[in-house]
Formats: sequence, structure tokens, C-alpha cells
Amino acid sequence: MTSAYPGPLALPVRRCCAKARWQVTAAGSSLLDGMPSAGRHRRSLMIALLGVLLVPCSSLAEDASSKSESSSVASKSKSKAAKSGAKSPGVVSKGPRPKHPSPLPPGGAPRAQPNQEARHAIAGGTTDDERTLPLDAELQVLRDAERALFPRPLSGVHAGWSWDLENSNIEPVGPPGTSILPPDLVPQPAESSSADVGKWLSELTRPNLPTTFQPSVVTYLQFYRSNPQGKAILRTWYKRSGRYSKLITMELAKAGLPTDLQWQSVIESSYNPAAKSPAGAVGLWQFMPDTARVYGLEVDRWTDERLDPQRATEAAARLLADLHRRFGNWELALAAYNMGHSGLSRAIRKYNSNHYWLLCHYEGGLPWETTLYVPKIFALAIAMSNRSAFGLDDVEQDAPVQFDVVSVGPGQPLSGIAKAAGVNESSIAELNPQFLAGRTPPTPQGQKAISYSVRVPSGSGAIVSRKIASFGLAGADFDSYTIRQGDTLDGIAKSLGATASELKTLNQVASAEVLVPGDTLLVPRRDRPSDVDVAEDERVVVIPKDTPPQTEATRVFYRVVPGDTLSEIAKSFGVRRTDLLDWNSIDTTARLQSKMVLAIWLPKDAPAPEARYHSNEDVRALVAGSQEFAEYFAGLRGNDRVVVRAKQGDTLTSIASRYHVNAATLERVNRRPRTDRMNEGESVVVYVPKAQGRKTSKPTETARKTPSPAASPQAPVAPPKKPETQTVQTPDAG
Repeated sequence: MTSAYPGPLALPVRRCCAKARWQVTAAGSSLLDGMPSAGRHRRSLMIALLGVLLVPCSSLAEDASSKSESSSVASKSKSKAAKSGAKSPGVVSKGPRPKHPSPLPPGGAPRAQPNQEARHAIAGGTTDDERTLPLDAELQVLRDAERALFPRPLSGVHAGWSWDLENSNIEPVGPPGTSILPPDLVPQPAESSSADVGKWLSELTRPNLPTTFQPSVVTYLQFYRSNPQGKAILRTWYKRSGRYSKLITMELAKAGLPTDLQWQSVIESSYNPAAKSPAGAVGLWQFMPDTARVYGLEVDRWTDERLDPQRATEAAARLLADLHRRFGNWELALAAYNMGHSGLSRAIRKYNSNHYWLLCHYEGGLPWETTLYVPKIFALAIAMSNRSAFGLDDVEQDAPVQFDVVSVGPGQPLSGIAKAAGVNESSIAELNPQFLAGRTPPTPQGQKAISYSVRVPSGSGAIVSRKIASFGLAGADFDSYTIRQGDTLDGIAKSLGATASELKTLNQVASAEVLVPGDTLLVPRRDRPSDVDVAEDERVVVIPKDTPPQTEATRVFYRVVPGDTLSEIAKSFGVRRTDLLDWNSIDTTARLQSKMVLAIWLPKDAPAPEARYHSNEDVRALVAGSQEFAEYFAGLRGNDRVVVRAKQGDTLTSIASRYHVNAATLERVNRRPRTDRMNEGESVVVYVPKAQGRKTSKPTETARKTPSPAASPQAPVAPPKKPETQTVQTPDAG
């Protein structure tokens, strides 16, 4: 059946968190001139920085627009210059370095751009400037206008030198429902008196959302009625509202709420379903993730129902109904939507008043954004209820979004659905913005498969359903895998005989995305082992010395992956965070680094943790800083660890020269400066190549060396015997 609003979708709806809902409803140049000559280098640096910052934007635009033209001209100039032997004016020839280099780059030089992949590697994920989308143009213009409309004067303080705090300039406030006109309106060309304003206000039709003509509301109304920017914003919003107005008003009416609350979503997102705030709120109604989950929306790496206009409106209607039940009127309910019900309740208790307009005037009463939030919604609702008075009669609304709904299984690609519907994939993705990875979510391991409702272009629902039932969808033959603590894409891919790149492409894993335990991945349908074998380079783990064994417990080892925290690891293994600190060498002020290994003692009768770990028998444990530890890691680099006896007056530099090794390495290993003079017989540790180490040894001497990692990859963890040290006399300097 085709309609602009087909009614409740047949998708599995996550139930709202009743407990949380009960809580909601419960009753430069002058500075440079003064620098001393000794600071000339700092002065030059500051000039350079100022020069970079003050380059006109127009020059950047000219550079970009003339890039292709300049490259062709330069190539022609080069060929002419080669024939004539003359220098091309567009080509800079190499020569001696100038005595006084310019602090600015040459004109037209391209600006270096940051390497985003390198930034992701350093930041360990997405960077802060990638987490937000730019503010919608209309909302940005409105916020800019608010700085002039509402300059935030300090109560009682007047311009000039008048500091008379007794005569407060707080606007008069009457009981709820009264009409209060502002005493000093911003003069407009055709309306210079309060009487004129009062006349056209009295002729306005009120929306079904209870409103009052408070001064701030009237200021917004004048902005929408008389200011060119305000008129343009209003026309854009009215035109855009046609896409979702019918859907939103039907959901609000179904919940028994004023349908003019639809204009709140305009103030929240400018009717942009993909809007994202700096704080992380998303969608038409700007839900934060936790609040969205409380009100029944799915938010994970596969699905974000905050982007779905219908599902987000259903959740917003529940939240608004709960807030109205708690606070009793729409001024406070809308304020609580903006600032949080707990913050508003604290303000009401602090000032012992539940009058929104009065709280707006108290010092520190409400956040400034909340002070303007309710008047903006009221003014917009009034303006949209009086289209003729605000010049909207000639504006044609966008056509409403129309679609059919089909039911498909988990893990189905949108590309296959688009092919069945005979349209391109972008058309299906636009109708289903909640599916983040281009397909319906896979079913987590061990759970029963469920179906998902997918929107398709109007009129194609029956055809798509028939094709799916008859032929299925291409690209849907996959299994699911639920990520455990300690999993990595490389490890999962290795266990499946696949590659990490293949899994990234299949699951649309972003380059900077960090997968977390509980995430579900689609994986190729193949025979695969139940777990991943211990890789060769993971068989040796390092443990701190003097760690007493735990009785009635088994030791396991966990390898850290990016993004891990001590609290998350402790929770996964059912131990305390303080236990992890006792068992490992951890600084709580620093972050865990990838591929660190934590020793964890588990009770022998404890259930297997939902994490990837190595048992005690799978690895070889070396005590950090021990001789066995040092010899093992020296062997990894093809070296023997030998101890030599210094002669009188030797230095690390001279010993390094004799053994053809790096003096910096000896300095690092022996923890002393390379220029220190030594006494006869002092011990010096030298890492020498294995062949050289054998030549250095005396024929009668034998040395028991630590076997290479490949020789005994799975040696059992047992107290190692103290290895003998190879000791040789330093050869004569001659």
C-alpha cells in the first residue's frame, strides 16, 4: 500500500526503558616593534605566523581557480625557455640560499594539508574536528542574528558610568497566559511603536501549542516578519517542512500532543535528518545516544535510528509526553528537553519557582541557550500558523516523502534491494538512513534471526517482495561473528582464512573506527576453527618480577588492543581493576598501549570469560629485566649477549669500536655515559652478532645461551634455571 505515511512499520521495535522513563516523569605589529634585538629569531617566527594567518581568503580562492591554468602556462614557458635559453618567468631557478629568507611562502605556493590517516594513528581513532558536521546554514544565520537581538545585558547595569544596581531592568512578568509587550522594541521602518506591534500581534492566529507574547517571542516574530534574513530563513524552513510535516504531525497526534510541536524539530535540526551537534546529538530531534536507547531507538555501528525521521519522532513524542507530565506546562517541558530534566529541576528548587519566564531573568537561572530555546519554538509555531502575515503564501512546500515497506532478513545489502526495485543504491539509502553500513544488521551469534523493514520507492514494494522471496539477494551469504574483548580484525581474519581488508570492506569499517566488544561483524561463510591459534610472535610474554603466584587460581594472559581500558578488561574477566594493577606493571595516569600483555589470575571454578586470551600453557613467560629476558630479545635481533671485562681507562666508545657495535647501544644497555673511564675488570654487556660472539669465545669456554624463539615456541612456564654468562676478556687494543 502506497502512502506518505504507511503507519507503524513492521520492524522489531526496541522496548523503551520503563525505569528511566519513570525517572523522567517523576513528580600584532606594535608588539613586535618593541622586541629587543636578542629576540630577533622569535620576532621572525611571529612575523611568519602572522603572515600565514593574515593571507586573504580571496588569494586562496584565486590560487585554487587558477591551478590548472597556471600548470599549462608553466609547461609552455618551460619549453620556450629551453629553446631560447632564457629563464621562464613562471619557473623559479635554483640558486644560492638568500641571506634573509622571506617568512612567507612564495605567492601561489600550495598549502600543506594534514595527513588524516597519520592523525588517526596518533589519536587512536577519529579526531575531534571529524566528530561533528557543520551547523545547518539557516540555524547558523539565526544564531548570528541572536547575538544582536539578545546581547545578554547584565541586570541592573546601565551604559556609561552608571553602576546603579538598585534599579533592575528585568522585564515585567505576569501570570502564565497573559500577553506582555516589550517596553523597548528595536525600531523597524514601518513599525516604530509598541502600539503598531500590538495591532498586528492581536490579529495573529494562535497555534494549538499554548504560547504567550513574551518580549523575547515578539522579538523573534519581528525578525521573521521584517528582517530580510529572518524572512529567508522562514521561507526555507516552510518549504523544507513539506517532506516530513505529515509524518511528524500524525505521530504527535497519535501521542495526544499538540501537532505544532513539529516546529521544535526545525529549531533542533533545521529539518535535516542527518544533523549532528558538537555534543553528539543526531537527527531531526537531536537525540543523544543514551536518551535514544532509553526511548527505544537502536544506536550501534550498524543502525542509528536517530536518523530515521519516523522512529525518531516516535521517541521524541514519548519524551515530550513524559516531560509535560512531570512539569505540567510546555514552557518547562521544552526547557527540560533542551537542558535536561535534572538540571531544570535543580534550578526550580534553587530559586523556589516553577515559572519559566521568571527563571529566565535570574542570574544563573537557566542556560542562555535554554532562555532563547522556548521563545524560538513559540515564535516559529505562531509564524507558521499565520502564513499570510509572514509572507509564506507564495512558497511551495517540498513534496512529502512517499515509500513502500518490505520485510527483509538480517545482513541483506541495500544494493541487492535497489537492484530488485530497479533503482540505484543511493535512492534506497536515502529512504533508509538508519542503516549505517549499507545493509540490514546481522544477527548476533546465538540469537534468533529477525526481519527488518526497509523502505523502497512508492509502487515497488510488491515487486521487490516477490523477487526477494523467489531469488533471494546477491551478496547475502555470510555468517555473523560477535567481537570479544581482545579481538582484532587481523586475528579474526586469520582464524577465518580471510584478510583484514576483506572484513573491512564487507562490514564498511572506517579507517579510524574502533570496534568494541559486543559488535557484530559479517564474516565469510567458511569452515573455521573455534579460536585463533597463538601466533609465533605472541608466544612470549613479559611479566613483572616479584609477582607472587595466586593459590586456587589459574593465570591467563590478555593482549591489549587499541581503545582498551583497565576497567573494561577487569569487567570482561570478572576481576577488580585494583587486581590488574597488583598483577602488572601499570601506571594509571597513562593509557594502555596496543599489544601490551596483562597477566590475570582467574579462580579455577570461574566460567570462561567473554574475551580472547592465552592460557598459561600456550605461552612462555619471561621476567622483565632478567638475564633470560635480555638474552632472548638479543637473540631476536641475531645477537649474542656477552659480558666483557674492561681494561683500565676503557670507555664504552672504545669497547664499541673493538667489537664493531654501536656506542649508543652500549650506553643504553649498560646505563652509563659512553665517555666514562672504567677501572680494570669492570663488567660491560655487549650485544655482538652471533658469528662474532663465537669468535670472541675462548675454545675452552662454554656458554649456555637462551634458545632462539623458534627453537622452543611453546616452552612451559616454569621457574627458569639461571643461565650461565659468557665472560671474555677484552682483546688488546693493538
